[in-house]
Amino acid sequence: MKEHLEGLFLRFRNEDDVAALGSVFDLAAPELMRVARHLAGDEAEAEDALQATFQTAIEKKLAWEPDGRVLPWMLGILELHVRKARQRAERAIEEDRLAPRTAGDPSAVVADQEVGAIVAERIAELPESYSAAVHSYLVEGKPAREIARSLGITANAASVRLHRGLKLLQRALPAGVSLGAAGAVLGSGRAQGLPTLRDSVMHEAARHAGPASTLAGGSGGTLVALLTGKNSLLVTGVAALVAGALYLSPLELSWSRSESTPGGEPIVLAREEQSAEILAAPPAPVPAPSLGVGREVAADSGEPAIARAPLDPEAWLARFVEAKDWREAWAIARELARLPGEDSLAVLRAIYQRIPVADHRRQVLKPFVFDPRHRNAVEILHLAMTDESLEVQKTALHYLRELSFLDFAEDVATYDAWYSRFGRLPVNEVVLASASDFVGRLHGLQGAELLREIERFRYLRLDNYGELSSAVKSAMMDAGLLRLIEGWLVGGDSQLSSRALSWASEFDPDEAWLRNHVVPLLQAGPEDELVHGAANALGKEGNAWAIPLLFDSFLALPAEARPTGYSQMRALADIGDPTVIPKMIAILVADPETHYSVGYFGLAEFTGVDYDESHGAEFWLAWWENNQQRLPAEVRGMSLPHVAFTR
Repeated sequence: MKEHLEGLFLRFRNEDDVAALGSVFDLAAPELMRVARHLAGDEAEAEDALQATFQTAIEKKLAWEPDGRVLPWMLGILELHVRKARQRAERAIEEDRLAPRTAGDPSAVVADQEVGAIVAERIAELPESYSAAVHSYLVEGKPAREIARSLGITANAASVRLHRGLKLLQRALPAGVSLGAAGAVLGSGRAQGLPTLRDSVMHEAARHAGPASTLAGGSGGTLVALLTGKNSLLVTGVAALVAGALYLSPLELSWSRSESTPGGEPIVLAREEQSAEILAAPPAPVPAPSLGVGREVAADSGEPAIARAPLDPEAWLARFVEAKDWREAWAIARELARLPGEDSLAVLRAIYQRIPVADHRRQVLKPFVFDPRHRNAVEILHLAMTDESLEVQKTALHYLRELSFLDFAEDVATYDAWYSRFGRLPVNEVVLASASDFVGRLHGLQGAELLREIERFRYLRLDNYGELSSAVKSAMMDAGLLRLIEGWLVGGDSQLSSRALSWASEFDPDEAWLRNHVVPLLQAGPEDELVHGAANALGKEGNAWAIPLLFDSFLALPAEARPTGYSQMRALADIGDPTVIPKMIAILVADPETHYSVGYFGLAEFTGVDYDESHGAEFWLAWWENNQQRLPAEVRGMSLPHVAFTR
């Protein structure tokens, strides 16, 4: 666990990779909670201390030295918080002795009661479909996946209802009453558990990471894994949207706009790495002053275009000046991007540097970059590259990195040549040509230079290119990337091999390739990153042939590694064959210490039972007996096998 835990926290520390912190929580929280219970002696106090520990780790992430170990560092923070909590409690006791009270502050109690009554009333007034989802979240504290299950809808639909319902509720609440306050009042006294604590930690990490954070992992990561993990609450994204502008990259939007709201507005689609999808509707366009324009269908875009008319750049500038927040700026930019031909570029060349708010200049980039057929995207990014604000330049560099597979922040000297070549091409042509160029560069590198290049783009996440994903993969395959990966896997360099495994899983290689190049790596040491990478590459739907190999790999782990040896269990869950359930239960019975690795990453995925650390062997044996009738036919009636650990 050490190497993986340190690497994950390093990504969060250096790159604001919120998804990596989620994985840190998954690995470290059970041990931290065990120690917190011992030190605090009370479940609620232990949870408070655990949450405070992650809060401090988020705020003081730069205080952790990369050559140190994460878990001992966090244990020290935990002990400090428990000690401070105890001191506060002792002071409170002394104050109570000086001024005895029989109840809390009556005015505060009444205020809480009034807030609770108002919020409950407003929830009840929401449209029925939204009311149930919001009530489940705020009052019952259910995570999004459980809400979907209780309502009998998909996780996708649940996230939409939760997003829209919370927005409606916020508008209906009196001034000064926030959603956070509402949740605190309605949910007071409720036991949280690790899943809910995880939600809070992820929300806080996203807030501290800031609008330009990398939210999925690696320098080229995107928003799609903001809420990584099985119980992540999708409303975290809603809260971030309410709080301020999210830094959306081209990969954060599905470029194939497959769904729309009843009003016809396209929906921004992102997905969790392991669980449900999250939907967040873009803002409605801001009514524009009359510019004397009509509408027509654009020749090279899926968006309707604004018909050609005499341009008035100053009128567009006035609208940006009057924009109240980033949402309005983005809505104006979306209208501007739909101007025909070169009109949008002409307007922005005239006004871009005079848009007074830097964050609004950042919003302008989005609709151009998000449209794979837009021909002005690179030119608009070029305007941002010469912006006086370093934050705007940083945004442009981030987008350019994902379009070009080049890190101009480290090598700005190469930018002019790249811009000269691609400045007038649409986004899709830029991405496909740059993907081929990227593989070509890799062919010409070796040793330290090769390692530096692949570490710049350690997480390709090619599926996030939406409708371009298949074409990008094909371009890289045609350029010989899979042959490169084969060489890295047998070259003896563990860092290259680890990255090769991560990249290989992007291309869905066939069984023969996986057996030849990946399966042998399952035999690496228990804490070896190669085991994690090999399991991840095998954990794909349709790879049922790999099930016994993954079980053998897990059973070969030493006893001390099995409680956190989640890679094989997660891969088995990703394959999705429910016939593995009996063997998972049998493993948990044989080694109760595996309740986290087997229960959280394996059984919870198949059964819909949210992980609870109290769910040990006895719980799962009873579950197995009581739920036979609802199990798939191929699982019903199976017997629990005997398992034997080999180490």
